[in-house]
Amino acid sequence: MGDSFVITGEEQASLDELIKETENLSEFEDAVVAENEGLDNSNLPHCKYIVVNGVLENKTPKPLNVYEEKIWAGGMLKQFPDPLERIGYFIANGIQPQGVMEAVVYKGMNSDGVECGWLLAFMDSDQNGGMK
Repeated sequence: MGDSFVITGEEQASLDELIKETENLSEFEDAVVAENEGLDNSNLPHCKYIVVNGVLENKTPKPLNVYEEKIWAGGMLKQFPDPLERIGYFIANGIQPQGVMEAVVYKGMNSDGVECGWLLAFMDSDQNGGMK
């Protein structure tokens, strides 16, 4: 198989912290909305927060640049790396039922020196057990 990627302890701690902050923010936002609308938030259904994180590894000889990105649902806590030198990561988030649905296209030269595009697209609504 190819090379494997290992995230450092510091990077994992950073990801864990961002995910925890995101979950706390979701609960806070629910409480604020309920208060602003004059609702008793004890009767509100608990929203499930969805977090998708990914690690990107560039195995081409030169950096890749974001050509285009699209967000249909959710948002970004940490943007797609631009440029993608060797290794980078992103964090996307959303709330049920919409979840997260995003895509990014990177452009650059492949190992043969030919200009190419690389597409990464993903979805996670966590409906019916989750979809990716």
